[in-house]
Amino acid sequence: LRETIVDGETGWTYPAGDAAALARTMEAALDQRDEAMRRARAGRSMVSDRYERHFVFDRLMEALGGA
Repeated sequence: LRETIVDGETGWTYPAGDAAALARTMEAALDQRDEAMRRARAGRSMVSDRYERHFVFDRLMEALGGA
């Protein structure tokens, strides 16, 4: 999810394997509901813009040489 989760913009991140950091991150998301919703909306918008099916299909066709 590194392509879609940007700390402070579209979500929260924490070091892999750090259970205490994960717990703090989850607590922050639960305690800051408005911020969590803002980040979720930003993430949805990013994914929609970057991976919209027509855009992805057009890029695939370009990569295949317009086949």
